[in-house]
Parts: sequence; structure tokens; C-alpha cells
Amino acid sequence: MINLRKGIGLIVLLCGIFLQTGCDRDANQIPQKMIKIGVLSHAPVADPSLEGLKQQMATFGYEEGKNIQYFYQGAIFDQKKLLLEAQQLVRDEVDLLYTLSTPATLIAQKVSQGTKIPVIFAPASSPVGAGIVTTMQQPGGKTTGVTFGLQEAKRLEWLKKISPSIKKVYFPYNPQDRSPSFTLQQLRKISGQLGIEFVLGEARSKDEVLQLLQNIPTEIDAIFISTDALVSSFTADFGKIALDRKIPLTVPHREGVIKGVLFSYGFSILHLGKQAARLVDQVIKGTSPSELPVELTEFYLAINLNTAESIHLPISDETIRQALVIRK
Repeated sequence: MINLRKGIGLIVLLCGIFLQTGCDRDANQIPQKMIKIGVLSHAPVADPSLEGLKQQMATFGYEEGKNIQYFYQGAIFDQKKLLLEAQQLVRDEVDLLYTLSTPATLIAQKVSQGTKIPVIFAPASSPVGAGIVTTMQQPGGKTTGVTFGLQEAKRLEWLKKISPSIKKVYFPYNPQDRSPSFTLQQLRKISGQLGIEFVLGEARSKDEVLQLLQNIPTEIDAIFISTDALVSSFTADFGKIALDRKIPLTVPHREGVIKGVLFSYGFSILHLGKQAARLVDQVIKGTSPSELPVELTEFYLAINLNTAESIHLPISDETIRQALVIRK
């Protein structure tokens, strides 16, 4: 009986040690030092990604001001100024660079060369085509993140399906941004089949976008805003013009539809940031970005029926059944 009691006591003791060790390991998963996240953005339209990141990181135990800090000066349109901000973040020895847009990611990669600072993007369009990662499954280097796939061709198809009479589509874009330039290449492969001709508007800065807004051709039938950080930041301005002219406007993200754009076939920027938080968490805890495949966020059709009514565009029941319907 004595031996039995000793045996039980030993088992209880070992279990206690095991459980305590497990608890200590869980408690120590988040580094004890203050984690510094440097944030780079080329356009305010991507700000919900940072908000999504913060929300999800909080659920993982990262409390802003207690064990994590976010260094963000706001979106910077001028890429030269964005470069200076990136260089300052590197000098500040941040633990990770979180980038919102393809231009911001490319700059972050450039300035972090020769350092151990990882780069997580959320989003960056066409990361392989833009030269950000080697492959989606094996990013290589110290960069990974969340992207949204190649849904732009499908979005053009939806535009034609929703408004079959369109022929000329206005495509405002920044030719210095690899993302919309790559998208345009893909869209041109199917535009002829759809009977669509693109009317291009180039803008490399905020001032040039404002000029575009003043000189949009009168003969266009629709406006297609691509995965372009600069141009997307003026969605509300393009939206007003589209409403005045009673023509369709489409954007790549649901947030634009909530604000009055006719439709999107794309993603939620807020949810994309939440998804990226898991990658950020793993990298903070020691996983190399090269071991974390680039993730695809979910995308779907979203339609603003109030806007459809305002531009006198009937939406078929079949389309409505396949869409997230928004009335605002």
C-alpha cells in the first residue's frame, strides 16, 4: 500500500511538473520584450488592413502599448517620401515591417536588405509577378504575406454580365505600380472576347489623379479601378462621377461597395489584415517567412443595389442570388 501511494504521488508530481512546464511554455510564447511593428502604406484605402491586424493580434495576446507597438505615420503617396519613412523604421530597429500595397512592399524589401527584419504584406497584388516572392508556396528570403489571387479577369466578366451594353471601359492606373500594370496585361487577354475596349488614364501621383478626375473621357461606358493603391484611394471621387454619369463603377474590395460603388468581385481589406495576423504572430515567434506560403484571401461578389437603382441599372435575380447584397 505504501508503494502504491508513493507511485501515485510520483505520478501526480510528474503530471504537475509537466503541466507547469506546459503553462510556462504557453506563457512564454509571446516574447517578453516590446514588439515593434513598422507599418508602410502607399495609400489610405489600405488602412483597414492595419485595423484588422491589430484586432486579431489582440486576440492572440498582443496588447498595444503593453507588449506591442505599431509605428505608422499614415499613408504616403510620394514614393520618395515613403522610402525615407522606410529607412527611418529600419534605423528605429523595428522587429517587423508590415506593408500595405505592392509599392510599399518593394520599398520595404529594398531598405531591409542586409538586416534580419522580416516583411509581411497585406496586401500586395501579384507578388510573384511583381518580383516580391519567388513562388507562392516557397516565398524565399524574408518576405511573405496575404494576396487576393487573380480575380480581376473574373471581375471584368462580371462587369459585362451586369451591364451587357458596355463597350468602352475607363481604366485609371499608376504605370509605376507593377500591380495594376500586371492586371492590365491579364485583362487585355479577355477584353476582346468580351467586346470591351480599354480607355487608359495614367497617373503617377496624387496631383495627376486629380487631373484625371477632371478629364475623364465622355464616351466611356464604365470605370474599372484595379488593384492600384494610389488610384483606389480616390474611389469616392470616381464614385461621384460614375453616379453623375449614370455608369457602372467597380473596385476590387468590398469596402468600396459599402461606401457606394456599384460592385466588386474581390476581398475585404479588414479581413485580409486579420488573416495576416497569423503570419505576423508566427514570424514574431521565430518562424522564417520563407517557410510560410503566401496566403490567398477569400473573395466574392458584392453589389450595392441602391447604387444600381440610382444609375437605372437592373440587376438580375440570378446575379443577386450569387452576391453579397448591400443597401447603403
